Amino acid sequence: MKRTILTALALFALASAAAAADPCAPGEYGPGGMTPCTPCDPGFISPFEGAEACEPCAVGTFQNQAGAVACMECPQGTYQNQVGSVACMDCPDGFIAPFPGAVLCEPCPPGFTSDPTHTQCVEEAVATQRMGMGMLKSGYL
Repeated sequence: MKRTILTALALFALASAAAAADPCAPGEYGPGGMTPCTPCDPGFISPFEGAEACEPCAVGTFQNQAGAVACMECPQGTYQNQVGSVACMDCPDGFIAPFPGAVLCEPCPPGFTSDPTHTQCVEEAVATQRMGMGMLKSGYL
């Protein structure tokens, strides 16, 4: 009887240890990649099960949610030149980011300025005409 109780206690202890050592789910990290797990902070991701640490989002990307498994590309007209970012920044006037995932904004050539979405350069004369029609914000020229 004593041996049966000890065997049952040993099996319970092993089962408890196994349950306590589950791998962390994607979006989480833990010591040795096992429980107890913590969600990744915004700006960081864990794409795979069993992570020991979270990875920062690369330049040109961001993540504004905790516990994420992937970073998102900065949309056109925005950029991000820092790792581990939670948001992208708008390109300043006279600069554009024509493609998603920009690390820097490109300057418009002389005689051109950016459109309101900062995705393409337009001739300043065209921008002035559009501004007269109320299509552009003041301060673009």
